[in-house]
Amino acid sequence: MPDMHQTLQTLHMLLPAQGLLHIGAGLPNPGAWYEQWGLPTIDWIDTNEQRHHLLAKHALHQVGEGHRQSHHALLGADCAQAQYYVLSNPQESGLIDAAALTALWPNLTTSSAVVLQQSSLDTFAVQNLPHHAKVNWLYIDCLPALRIVQGANKQLQHTDVIVARTVVAPLAATHPLNGLGATLGELSAHLQPLGYRLLTTYEERNPALATAIYVRDYVQALHSTRAELQAQLQQVQAAHVEMLQKQEQLAQAHKALEADLVKTTQGRDAEAQAKAELQTQLRQAQATHAEMLQKQEQLAQAHKALEADLVKTTQGRDTEAQAKAELQTQLRQAQATHAEMLQKQEQLAQAHKALEADLVKTTQGRDAEAQAKAELQTQLRQAQATHAEMLQKQEQLAQAHKALEADLVKTTKGRDAEAQAKAELQTQLQQVQAAHAELLQKQEQLAQTHKALEVSLVKKTNEATQLEHRFQKLQAEHQETTHRQQLMDEELLKAETQIELIKDLLLREQAELSATPQAPAP
Repeated sequence: MPDMHQTLQTLHMLLPAQGLLHIGAGLPNPGAWYEQWGLPTIDWIDTNEQRHHLLAKHALHQVGEGHRQSHHALLGADCAQAQYYVLSNPQESGLIDAAALTALWPNLTTSSAVVLQQSSLDTFAVQNLPHHAKVNWLYIDCLPALRIVQGANKQLQHTDVIVARTVVAPLAATHPLNGLGATLGELSAHLQPLGYRLLTTYEERNPALATAIYVRDYVQALHSTRAELQAQLQQVQAAHVEMLQKQEQLAQAHKALEADLVKTTQGRDAEAQAKAELQTQLRQAQATHAEMLQKQEQLAQAHKALEADLVKTTQGRDTEAQAKAELQTQLRQAQATHAEMLQKQEQLAQAHKALEADLVKTTQGRDAEAQAKAELQTQLRQAQATHAEMLQKQEQLAQAHKALEADLVKTTKGRDAEAQAKAELQTQLQQVQAAHAELLQKQEQLAQTHKALEVSLVKKTNEATQLEHRFQKLQAEHQETTHRQQLMDEELLKAETQIELIKDLLLREQAELSATPQAPAP
């Protein structure tokens, strides 16, 4: 079976170490298995300050080979204060008391215990390791390894190989080491769900301890990644379908809003046309009203003129009646004095004829005046009827004017409401268009994400296939090497058996020679 250095060298060929982090490094060891690889990045971490300074000096001698740095820190599962035990064997000092390690080291004792500030590997890497993203090999050379792994969730995402010191001896259920994270079973139970496979273990001088080598199971990681990518792809497709549905709904809403906008525009145009017609009718009504007011004014003036003529005619009639009365008086005086004025009868007869002629003319004038008065009365009544009719029409026009003004106010309010509704529709349309543009942008982003996921899936699949082939080749080489080692062991055993047989034969021959009596000398 190949030793640990050969296995790690083969793993380095399969999964090249871009950077290595050695936790619990201890004293500088120029012959360490990774020192000969020429790695670009190596970081050492140790809690003992004296060892840290020695490691720092060791790092200075290797500056030309790449990044080399030593760090003084206590790593654990979280960032909190922790009890650090200084043991009689400095190499075993750490987070576990000597009482729990007596099954491994019977003579081990605790020299002192101090409280130190503990940090998780993720936090320490972000704060102190500028090249932590390149570190893909993790070497935990102290107990308990599980606590350090529990604080390295982010660091494990790009870690390919984990080399860890563990306890492999069977322990009783009540043993104090159980639950401290130092055993191989506890570490494997934590790493297996994270996609790591236990490759092999190598016992230390103390058979209760062993160095375990874990590699990332890229087949399982591929299946997990493929399942995650499939789930993401399904989510993206579902989101894409939902986006298309929303886009269709928005398109329909957009069409409906455009149709409503067209109807609103048509209604506004019809309302504007109706308003224009009402304005025309109002102007016509106002012109008719002004014309009727003018005619009414003319009729009022004619009525006043007729009334003045009537007053004049009445005054003339009264004067005529007074003159007639005077003439009647004179006639009676003339008749009374007829007897006395016989000598003047001819003159009086002539005067009487003349007076009768004047009376006839006066009577005819009075009849003509009465007829003219009757005609004037008729015209006055007609004018009054026309005036009343015009007043009624004026009242109707005033009511129609008020109704038109009310309709105009309603139309104005409707137009304002229509303008407000149109503005709201325009706002909704702009919002819909913005949402539509945003949906198109998200759809484009989802499509790009989908393409990127497909490309990543193909790339991961190819990488996993290559790694699987290389891993199978490594296993075949490992099996062939193991088979050759077994053959060599068998040949060596045969050779040792033959040597033992030869030794046995030689010893027997010597014994026989010693037992054979020698012949006396002549």
